[in-house]
Amino acid sequence: MKILFLSFFLLFQYFVKGQDGLLLGILPMEKGFVTYTKIISVDSANKIQIFGIIKDWAVSGYGSQKAALESEDKEAGYLAYKGILSFTDTMRGGIYTNKPVRIDENHTLKFYIKDNKVKIVITDFFSY
Repeated sequence: MKILFLSFFLLFQYFVKGQDGLLLGILPMEKGFVTYTKIISVDSANKIQIFGIIKDWAVSGYGSQKAALESEDKEAGYLAYKGILSFTDTMRGGIYTNKPVRIDENHTLKFYIKDNKVKIVITDFFSY
């Protein structure tokens, strides 16, 4: 019985993890999702100009801004886009080694604009 309890205790610690930390030891996690955050200072533009630059980038980066735009608030300085990044990679194992495969990565890209700074958060990664 003691062995069973000890085994359960050790396995419980292995499977239960905190919400913040690293996935696979390399990917930053926040609230259970892989999340990348970057803050950029933009001294030469105000909030409205930065907002316009991001929207122009989104039009060229995403095929259709209407399809990708999830929400925006110009007064609060907030933009959110849902998108798909498609690329081709090669299989690295199994019977299909070195065969090309198309991978579609879904993501959410959020911009927070405040005091000549832009906080960019990329999250909700999953592929199919």
